[in-house]
Amino acid sequence: MVRQRDQDVEGAMIDFFVEGDPVTKGSMIGHKLADGRVIVMDDFRGERGRRLQAWMKAIAWEGRMTYKGQPIAGPVVLHLAFHLLKPKSNKKPYPSQRPDIDKLVRAVLDAIQTRAKWGGTLIVDDSQVVSMTARKTWGEAPGVQVTVESLEPEQERLI
Repeated sequence: MVRQRDQDVEGAMIDFFVEGDPVTKGSMIGHKLADGRVIVMDDFRGERGRRLQAWMKAIAWEGRMTYKGQPIAGPVVLHLAFHLLKPKSNKKPYPSQRPDIDKLVRAVLDAIQTRAKWGGTLIVDDSQVVSMTARKTWGEAPGVQVTVESLEPEQERLI
């Protein structure tokens, strides 16, 4: 669902939910080549890597289905609410254990930008995020609620 605000005051607000178990995106991995050079790349090996790629593709796809406009090129505010299934054995009111919220956020940021290899189309680059809120909650259905709010009027957002 895309909610459009008064364009004389502010730009678009993009709001959507991605269902699925949120997957964290860890740090980059360095590899030393035979000639001594070091390359740094994402670690997408194994089952965890396949789950991460599928999660990021789902975020990018849902973003494309929700927002059909040009990628936002100006400053944005990002709100993320991660919904996690509560284990039966857990009595805590808040999900204050793993997964780490910063690594959950990293996966979303990388999935919504245009340089994402799976085709994120909401923002040009994650450096545009000038303010962000992120939270983890227990939920009936796991997933993430993503809200991207442009801080510029429509005519200034076009790239």
